[in-house]
Amino acid sequence: MHAVVVNTRVEESAMDPEYKILREQIIPAVRQLPGFVRGYWLAPVNGIGLSVVVFESEDAARKNAETMGVKPGGSLSPGTSFESVEFVEVAGHA
Repeated sequence: MHAVVVNTRVEESAMDPEYKILREQIIPAVRQLPGFVRGYWLAPVNGIGLSVVVFESEDAARKNAETMGVKPGGSLSPGTSFESVEFVEVAGHA
């Protein structure tokens, strides 16, 4: 398994305590991606959010990130931008 680990800058104006776009649009779209295993989106701290989305393979992780436009400088919603995107092998899980 491989994870796509993304640091996202979230502007103050884009902060939504309900996480409406995330819950209604982004998470349902990601769940439908081929090879999706599990995803975690952490609340922003000091304007930086972290997400970890696990796929069955490195190939699936890379292809799906490309399909969704997940790359440094990219964005999935207004007021956000991807600071960094890394592809990391999952060493273990519980």
